[in-house]
Amino acid sequence: MTTLVFQHGWGFDAEFFRPLAELLPAVRAIHLDSGYFGPARGLPEQVHAAVGVGHSRGFGCLLGMTEVRWQALV
Repeated sequence: MTTLVFQHGWGFDAEFFRPLAELLPAVRAIHLDSGYFGPARGLPEQVHAAVGVGHSRGFGCLLGMTEVRWQALV
């Protein structure tokens, strides 16, 4: 099963990518939150390989996450 790690952009929250993730039932989705409207939420556990999906500033955050071996970044 593919793991997708979603990171929203500036001024959004973790719900930004939820409608897209719900259209992809064959993947495991992890929604990160930068904490603009509540508590920040990082990776809930160690993720060894995943596809990162980021919007705007969120993409830059994914680029800086050296603890994950990205299979791809979108």
